Amino acid sequence: MEVPYERISYTDKYWRIYEPWLPISPTYSRTDKFFFNYNYPGYLQSYPEMEGYVTLLSNSYDNSMSVIEYLQEKHWLTWKTTAVFMDFTHFNADANIFTICTLLVEQTPFGTILSNARIISAKLHFVAQLGKGGLIVLIIYIIVVIQFFKALVMVVWYEPIKLRSMWTKLDLIIFVLNITVIILVSVQEFMVSQLLAKVESSSKLEFLDFRMPTRLNEWTRNMLGFLVCLTTMRLWRVLQFASVFQLFASTAMIILTFLMGFGIAAVTINGNIADSFRA
Repeated sequence: MEVPYERISYTDKYWRIYEPWLPISPTYSRTDKFFFNYNYPGYLQSYPEMEGYVTLLSNSYDNSMSVIEYLQEKHWLTWKTTAVFMDFTHFNADANIFTICTLLVEQTPFGTILSNARIISAKLHFVAQLGKGGLIVLIIYIIVVIQFFKALVMVVWYEPIKLRSMWTKLDLIIFVLNITVIILVSVQEFMVSQLLAKVESSSKLEFLDFRMPTRLNEWTRNMLGFLVCLTTMRLWRVLQFASVFQLFASTAMIILTFLMGFGIAAVTINGNIADSFRA
């Protein structure tokens, strides 16, 4: 490899260095760019996940320190470095929990060092380990989704004018969200299965990136939140046929206004301890 001032050979190095003087963007596939094209919020600024430089540490403390010393010696880490990220994953096989850790160290223009840690724990491989009760619930859920879609198609097919109704559009959105959740969970399970297979058969130093299924897990949770919200709205429409709920509907706007005000006040007060809120 050739740098502006010196030619360095990697043949005498026993650890692997992934092009530390080149941006990491060319090393990512289109799928990686789709999942990681976000900014990581820090104390000073937000850092794009697709920018910067990357290298791989070793599987022991001494060898990892040798890599770091080598990078410092060759001016990969200097006083001009603004931020350093460290990504690694813990897996608890007994609890079936993946913990994805991202450590951030920032250097301010005044020389102050700031640190930040983002730790996400999630069960990324839960469908394959469902018990009998979980499988029964999953089958019932799939049957309900199919029946819901069948009823929706019958309504739209025989009465197309109902497509103009807000509640019919809401039903369509609910169905689309259900399908989206099923697809996200299926893709997540497939990715985790492939990564676990690599863990079992891997015989060399390699970074297995579990951030992608974790990102899918976050998207799934967000979709489930919207799905629960919209399903509750649809259920509210059904319950309005009862006189008790019709009486309650007249005061719903007042209650909604109060809840929104309380939520804004709580976020304003408690959000001061959140890094992303301050940023």
